[in-house]
Amino acid sequence: MFLLLFFLFLLVHWIACLWFLLVNEPGSWVPPKDLDYVARVDNPLWTKTDFYDLSIEKKYATVFYYSVLMMVGNEISPRTSFQTFFSSMIIITGAVVSAFIFGNMAALMATINKKSTHFDEQLDFVNTIMRQMKLPEGMQDEVVNFMFHVQNSPEIHQDLDTFFTILNDPLKK
Repeated sequence: MFLLLFFLFLLVHWIACLWFLLVNEPGSWVPPKDLDYVARVDNPLWTKTDFYDLSIEKKYATVFYYSVLMMVGNEISPRTSFQTFFSSMIIITGAVVSAFIFGNMAALMATINKKSTHFDEQLDFVNTIMRQMKLPEGMQDEVVNFMFHVQNSPEIHQDLDTFFTILNDPLKK
């Protein structure tokens, strides 16, 4: 999970760096946070922003934020055709990366629940066999209760394994 997050941050960093290179020239982009100001001053060129007056760290923080938004499909107000194409490709990439992350998270959760899933499969198998053998209800209940007891007490399961290794073959039978 840590590795997934690391690569996600690395990808967002790369996107932020590329976006910064695309919008580094003054007037080439207005961050969406400044669009309200632009609309208030009625500037049709959309050139009023403090983005280009910020320090390099604040510019990076701004483009990093907007690269995260771009990855999840939010509008970042591209101004040129190339910016529009680039942001479209990043939105598509973000959808693929999100699907990859959610798929890996689902696989991780399946691995975590593997023990429970294995027990459920065993319980289904035992119930099916007992029904096919037409065992009495009481005996079926005792077997199921024993299985739950062993499942809920892992040390008992380990103790049983150790116990059976100590016994000789005739006693095991």
